[in-house]
Amino acid sequence: MTRNAAIGLLLREIAEEMPIVLRALPDDRLWSAMVAGLMADHNVDELAEKIADMPVSIEEPADWREFYGAMRDMVNETGVTVR
Repeated sequence: MTRNAAIGLLLREIAEEMPIVLRALPDDRLWSAMVAGLMADHNVDELAEKIADMPVSIEEPADWREFYGAMRDMVNETGVTVR
């Protein structure tokens, strides 16, 4: 399974099984940045540097970092498991 396929699978699962997660993110631009980070396989710190100047309405930055880290771990684990 390619990385893109693993990410697509994860995003479909989130949309179907955990729609509350999508509503919990503070800004659509942050969600888009997180998906782009998954595609490029950025770790949390790399992604944080790339979106540091992004004008998003985030009150507590730690929330997205934990969620993104968990998503990245799931994608990487799925890619390794299927191969």
